[in-house]
Amino acid sequence: MVDVVSILAEHENKAPLGFDTVLSKRRRESSASVLVEIENRHKIDDLYQECLQYGNLQKVYLYTNNSHKCQVLLEFNSPDEALGLLNGCKHLSSDGFPVRSRLLRFVPKNGSRRDKKSATVNIETSANITPQAQATKLVQSDTIAEQMKHFYETEKLSDLETRLGFMVCKQVEEFISGLYPKGQVLPFGSLVNGFGRHHCDIDMVYCVPDATDKQQAINDRTLVQRILETLGDLLHYVVPGVSEVQRILRARVPIVKFQHHLVGRECDLTLSNMSGVDMSRLLHTCTRLAPSLCPLLFTVRSWATAQGVTSKVPGTWITNFQLTLLAIFHLQQHGLLPPLRDLQGRWLLHCCTPPCRLCCRGMCVFV
Repeated sequence: MVDVVSILAEHENKAPLGFDTVLSKRRRESSASVLVEIENRHKIDDLYQECLQYGNLQKVYLYTNNSHKCQVLLEFNSPDEALGLLNGCKHLSSDGFPVRSRLLRFVPKNGSRRDKKSATVNIETSANITPQAQATKLVQSDTIAEQMKHFYETEKLSDLETRLGFMVCKQVEEFISGLYPKGQVLPFGSLVNGFGRHHCDIDMVYCVPDATDKQQAINDRTLVQRILETLGDLLHYVVPGVSEVQRILRARVPIVKFQHHLVGRECDLTLSNMSGVDMSRLLHTCTRLAPSLCPLLFTVRSWATAQGVTSKVPGTWITNFQLTLLAIFHLQQHGLLPPLRDLQGRWLLHCCTPPCRLCCRGMCVFV
């Protein structure tokens, strides 16, 4: 018999944050951040001195994108400081169409001399672990459980990758804000559910505010397709960093797919379909209640890929999502996770009313 009360009570006061708290925290970080391209890593000190005019930096990340260009992700102490930097930026004469964006390029001013201040924040770089180093660490582990934990720690999304994912969502949100000023672009899927691996896709949904006039609500499939088709054109021609835009409008859930070469990730954008966010909230809650779920699932997914059980090509074979549900069911049977109905109301505060069911246009997503 699963002692649901003890499982919930044990995790009630633990440090890990709830899904909506994490989402709000990451969104605030992206509001206070900018992404800057520099000529080389030796220019980062000049960039740092330039940024001090607008505020203090809380985080600085240096990485090289797929085009071998140096990128610096800067987080200021507040969104207002980042806004001050954006207001002080100018468009280069070589730009084809002037667009306001958080993706910038740093051009040092000739002959500018300022009293340099010493850096008060560490510059963090992305650490790439080679397959050989990972294999050595796994062999040195004493138990299978340790191997699974080490594998998870080396394969999971880094803080930089998570920040870049939210930065892309913020960029798209600010781009669409001219059409719907009160809308939000929320990430879902691997970026936020706890199962994200290096270079995973960025899934996002644009949430339109509830219309007071139900006739104005965006719930018609044809209207959603037309809006996404228009957004696809604008993303392709106007938004910096976006390329290879594909409009997949006849799918069950219409999406716009594109590559973001500045962060090196593939992105999917959909409209007003919150089922993915609600499912991510459920999975994130499960990882919080059972920390062993992530190492288990990373191991099972990797094994399934190596053995050809799963495939990136759609087909009749089992998917990673189905493996996730099997892993959750396995932990439920061993008393490490409570039944979903017992999570209702206490952890999934934003889920639908009982029974625990998520529906979209009359189609049940999960029960």
